[in-house]
Amino acid sequence: MATSVAYVALTQHGAVCVQLRGGQGIITLLDHPSQTIELDVDSSNMRFKNESEKLQHHAITEMLLEHCILSEVGKTDRLLEGAKETLLKYATCRDLWMEVVLKLVAVAVVQVVSAAQVASSADENDFLISLGKVMAINLGMASTVWMVRPYAHPQVNDLQCFCFLCLTASALGFRLHMAWLSRCALLAPLLLAAGQAALQPDSPESLARRLWEDLVIDGVPQGSAKTSVLSRRHSLDVSLSLERE
Repeated sequence: MATSVAYVALTQHGAVCVQLRGGQGIITLLDHPSQTIELDVDSSNMRFKNESEKLQHHAITEMLLEHCILSEVGKTDRLLEGAKETLLKYATCRDLWMEVVLKLVAVAVVQVVSAAQVASSADENDFLISLGKVMAINLGMASTVWMVRPYAHPQVNDLQCFCFLCLTASALGFRLHMAWLSRCALLAPLLLAAGQAALQPDSPESLARRLWEDLVIDGVPQGSAKTSVLSRRHSLDVSLSLERE
């Protein structure tokens, strides 16, 4: 079922009917009843435009399955229930390491900046070394977020990566005594966040999660789910009806 929901969210066909038969799903496009798509559990016969879309479908499916497991186990495990909100920020639970890395990076940057403030009045070379460390840490984190993409929402991955790049530019502006560069670099993430909210407020991952939460309530599959694709230009309704045999 998670495979079917992920496929519907990724392709956004509108109204669809999903029939589950012994590990296989048959998706019928209600807007085009003559078109049916048979889905296997291993997604070997699904129609994807390219390899990246196939990998994205696999990631969404895994995210939905973990969401279901967290909801079920959280009923009896109070510790897991408390950590659920944090875990759901990430695409999968194994990406939780990013939470630890961000805390360590924050401590490292503060220590390096403190050392740079002392060095600025003593040795210019030590100051440059501290500045280089700050830039290296931020560029390394930006590259890591860009490659791994640990967060469940693509917009958060892009914003986090951009924030580290802006911190690098801000540090450079501080070194070159260009206050305008540092100020623009600190303002840029706010502009990007505003642009994302206006131009790209939704994503297949968010759509899949909304469909899943509407379709599976307290671990029990419902008969149907309906939501809308959030967009500035138009609103596309996506509905899913489930038939089990």
